[in-house]
Amino acid sequence: MVKALAGSDRVKVDVVQAGGVETVIDAVRRHQRNAAVCEAGCAAVSALVLRFPAHSDAVVDAGGPEVICTTLELHASSAAVQVLQLVCQLIPLT
Repeated sequence: MVKALAGSDRVKVDVVQAGGVETVIDAVRRHQRNAAVCEAGCAAVSALVLRFPAHSDAVVDAGGPEVICTTLELHASSAAVQVLQLVCQLIPLT
């Protein structure tokens, strides 16, 4: 749902300012064994930082790189999660 809402640039700003990145990263952290949650969370983060490189600061501050790397390791056989790895490589997180 966050990914769909984040289709609007104005909504992206509102979601990030309201702490949405932290909420998504925390959900992925708590449910890292669930590939569907990880896929949705990574997709949401990708959507939130698309066209807003400054939003990547919120991802880093929330511990996103570590959570995303662990997710990719846990779900190495999930094609959807691995596609998100390619997207994450395109997003500057540091």
